Order: sequence, then structure tokens, then C-alpha cells
Amino acid sequence: MPKLEGIDGVTSVSISGQQVNEGSLVFDQEKMAQYGLDEETVKKVIQAANVNMPLGIYNFDDKEKTIVVDGNISTLKDLKNIKIPLTGGSQTGTPAQAGPETNQLSPEMATGPAQLQNVKLSDIADVKITGKAESISRTNGSESIGIQVTRSPDADTVAIVDEVNEEVSNFKEDFKGVSVHTTLDQAKPIKDSVETMISKALFGCLFAVIVIMLFLRNFKTTLISVISIPLSLLAALLVLKQMDISLNVMTLGAMTVAIGRVVDDSIVVIENIYRRMALKGEQLKGGELIRSATKEMFIPILSSTIVTVAVYLPLASVTGPVGELFMPFALTMVFALVASLIIAITLVPAMADSLFKKGLSKKELKSHEEKPSKLSAFYRKALDWSLNHKLITFGTAILLLVGSLFLIPSIGVSFMPADEEKNDHRHLHSRTWRVKRGY
Repeated sequence: MPKLEGIDGVTSVSISGQQVNEGSLVFDQEKMAQYGLDEETVKKVIQAANVNMPLGIYNFDDKEKTIVVDGNISTLKDLKNIKIPLTGGSQTGTPAQAGPETNQLSPEMATGPAQLQNVKLSDIADVKITGKAESISRTNGSESIGIQVTRSPDADTVAIVDEVNEEVSNFKEDFKGVSVHTTLDQAKPIKDSVETMISKALFGCLFAVIVIMLFLRNFKTTLISVISIPLSLLAALLVLKQMDISLNVMTLGAMTVAIGRVVDDSIVVIENIYRRMALKGEQLKGGELIRSATKEMFIPILSSTIVTVAVYLPLASVTGPVGELFMPFALTMVFALVASLIIAITLVPAMADSLFKKGLSKKELKSHEEKPSKLSAFYRKALDWSLNHKLITFGTAILLLVGSLFLIPSIGVSFMPADEEKNDHRHLHSRTWRVKRGY
């Protein structure tokens, strides 16, 4: 228990089902009077000797160790051998009305310095042990000791559980015959959620690459576009690290959402560069063409990024429980979007200059000059109709906007979605310690 309490971030450790041995003392009043002691003094000495208090974690030879002040009174022998100091005139062993044989202290008494002599507790009291159980704890039908570890509100759940598991492993090595069963581990659903989010984000990134490849139909432009995805997310992670924001469901969710957005700026820039290269009658070549094409798209992608940042950034200033949830989400989105803009106007043109140094090949030019696909033809018709029927298009958009507002009462409003599992998450970590007979 002291070792678990010494873990940084643990607020309390509660134990149930332990068998407590109590010591019962019957004082010999004649001996007490002979040595000039009273029951209150002896009681305080026993309590002081039985102190058990964690002092924290200290470094010894580059290793962290938990320091505990322990009185080591765990057996009947330890209790009987507690040294009770004799103070005042009782140190001479010649109290009033003492016989000649009491003028000399026994060798056991004279164990301290010359100015302070001691007497064993067993010399002045009859010590007996009685056992009782503070509570009853059973696991799978067997007697056990239950331990519940509670963390502080601002502590990292996963980090604390890992440290608890490490202490448990050390305990099992030191005391053979102990079996440990975890009944509640709040780190497991967190780890499962993080692993699920990471796997889904990787799938989303893969699908994004496939979709971009289908539309751009060029390996080089696809490679230049998708490079912004990992670099933008990496830049966001570096900033989050500096702000001590961990990877959690909200930050990973923001990264998953950002995957589809961070690539937009790069696609716009590289597509415009590719279009200018394939354009007949283009006067500029090489680096000048790339710089011109990038400048041409700078204002559109800048305005698009600023608008998106303006939507998410206010979430970071929300206070209360909602702010605690959405602040990491908002900051992750903002950092990823800003990084994607920087990459689109710096790295994407540089890669385009390297990969298209000799311009477009004949195959790439032919691919660009091919007749539009059925999808492009359908879009052209829809665009022409919208331009020729502006009032209908505008009215339809207004109706959709107003109609969406009427959906709010039917959808309902709540802080968090309903959870079918009504688990009590007050305790961070709950373990059951089963000890075989004889331990």
C-alpha cells in the first residue's frame, strides 16, 4: 500500500478484506511503578514505533526507489521487543520502596546510551495477539484482499496504471504464491479507444490516397499531395507535445477529421501547377511557372484555411467541462490546418520543381488532353443549369438552410451521448490480491 501511495498522481489507496492482528496489553502495575512508567507514556512509545509513512520517490544510482518509514512491527516478537525508554529518576532502577535486587538493571534494559536506558515491552506487560477482519473480500469464491487505487483529476490514467502494474509485478516476484486479478482497469478502454482511433485514421488516410489517385490520375501529383497529411499531423503533434497535451480520443478524433482537410491546400496548388504545365501557349517554364502558379492559388487557400481556423479556434476558449473536452480537439485542428497551409506554399512547390524538372512527359500531356469523363460531363451540365437558373439554385440553398434548423427539436440536445454501460468510473484501478495459506 505505501508503494502504491508513493506513485505520482495517486490520491488514495483503499484496502478491503485484510486480516488485522491486534495486540492486547495487560500491564504489570508493580513493574510499571518500579521503572517509573505510566500506561500513557508506553502507549505513545508504541504508536511512535509503529509509524508507517511513504516519503516519496528518490533516485539511487540512476534508479527510482520508493522511500517508506516503516516501524516493522509485524509479528508478536517485534511487539514484545519494543524498547521503552526510561526517563528521569527511573533510569537508576531505584524507585521508592524497591528492593535491593532492583538496584541493578538487566542487560536487556541497558541497551541504549549511558544517559538513556530501555526496558522491553514484554518486561512490563503481558502481550497477546487477537485477530479480526476489518472487511470481507472474495474473488471467484476465494478469500482475497481488494485494493482500489484512485488518481488525481489532472493525472494521466494510462501512465498511473502502467506504474501500478509495474509495482504489482515486483510484488509478485518478491512474494511467491500471490495471484493477482484485475477487476476494473480504466486504462484498458482508453488504450482500446486510442488503438481504434489510430487504426481508423490509418484507414482514412489510405482511402484519401486512393480517392486522390482516382481523380488526379497521376502518381507524381498524388505523391506530392498526400505528403502534406503526415507532415501536417506531425507538426500538430510537436506543438501538442510542447503544450503537454496527450494523445487521447479528442486529439486523435481531430486528427482523423483533419486528414481530409489538410490535403485540400496541397491538391489545389499541385493541380494548378499541373494545369499550367499542360496549358498550351504557357510562356513561363520551370521554377518561374511553379512560383506563378503557387502565387495564383495563395489567396484562395489562405482564405479557406483562415475560415476553417476561425470556426475551430473559439472552441479552445470554452470554459467548464465542455472546454476541457473540446480544447484539445480545437487546438489539434488549428495546428494541423496552419501546418497544411505552410506545407502547401513551400514544400509542395519544391517537390513539384523536383519531380517535374523536365516538364510533363508526352503520356502525361496526352492524359491531360483526353476527353472529360462521364463524371466531368455530368458536372459540366449541372454547372451550366445552375448558372442559367440562379434564382432556383439560390432558393433551394435557403430552403435547405432553414429546413436544417427545424431538425434541432427532433434531434434533441445533450452534453454527451447516452452510454449503455452504466459502469462506476470513480476508481482508476481495482485489483484483487489472493494469497495462499502460509503467507
